[in-house]
Amino acid sequence: MGITSHRNCKAEIIISVWLLTVCMLCGCDPYFGKRPTDYPSSKWVCEDPDICFSISEDGEIHWEIGGAETSYTLIMGMGTNFWIYDRETAQNILEGDSSYSSQKMSVVVEKDLLFGGKYEGKSIVFIRVE
Repeated sequence: MGITSHRNCKAEIIISVWLLTVCMLCGCDPYFGKRPTDYPSSKWVCEDPDICFSISEDGEIHWEIGGAETSYTLIMGMGTNFWIYDRETAQNILEGDSSYSSQKMSVVVEKDLLFGGKYEGKSIVFIRVE
């Protein structure tokens, strides 16, 4: 085996190890076990605004705003994306960047159609109560 073949072999091994590492890292979710949706049979309450949601044993999410149940959909993307989606109007009515722990979720609101823009640029906090 010549020097050129040996270098090509080393380069192939290095590239293979690098690709394997990238694939493993892409499969990791640093927020696993922290998002509210990772806690079936839990309830998350925000006092300002008066909004809460509960997650059933089978993972269904039920919203209440001002004590009244709604049919909104909660979407938590990979990473820290947070949306509340209204199926009737087919648009996100609350969007933001969130941070999670097992007991608390904070959302810095970027778009607020749910409360007329009142919370844009502000942080709302959900506390796990069950």
